Amino acid sequence: MPKTSFTYEKTLRAIGQGLETLRVEKIELEAVDDHYLIHGHGRRPQTAEAPKPSFFKEPMRFLRQSSKPGSGSRAAAKKSTAFEFAGLEVTQKDIDDFERRAKTSPSHSQDSLDPNSVSQILRLVGAYLDYRKSCLLKLSWRDQTVTLWRRDGLGVESKEIFTPTNLYDLWVHRYKQRQIAHPAQTMKKTGSD
Repeated sequence: MPKTSFTYEKTLRAIGQGLETLRVEKIELEAVDDHYLIHGHGRRPQTAEAPKPSFFKEPMRFLRQSSKPGSGSRAAAKKSTAFEFAGLEVTQKDIDDFERRAKTSPSHSQDSLDPNSVSQILRLVGAYLDYRKSCLLKLSWRDQTVTLWRRDGLGVESKEIFTPTNLYDLWVHRYKQRQIAHPAQTMKKTGSD
């Protein structure tokens, strides 16, 4: 799947932006040949509030309602319906489409600094993979914890677990690096410069 400008940071962020429209709560993502295979769980709101436009059209056929015993009163109180999806294939064309749509979305700037959003968590994992010069094998995100399976440049496979605290620390570190890389955005010239 790599192109000349391929980075896991951009790719996984775009996938996360697409998944945010599904309001996912858990995902399993696996890199397979020239695409990603995603399984997950989310919540569909049942309120008068207009839902976010979905970036997934055809793949929505993989959705199926989830009816768990004992969750009826809680689900009714939250006014949402749980659903699961399996076998969702995401290609480079889909990723480019997610990225283009996210840039034109009104919520693009609001969600960009939320370290707990799916797109930011996947972006962090992507940045970590790029930094380590590793290849993504599989990724699991549950209860704000990420389990990552990767292969490094020497072919050694490893599994790493990132807790919410680890993810937040990594997010702050990345945010500070962006400020250093683009000082014109944070520092203004004064009369003494």
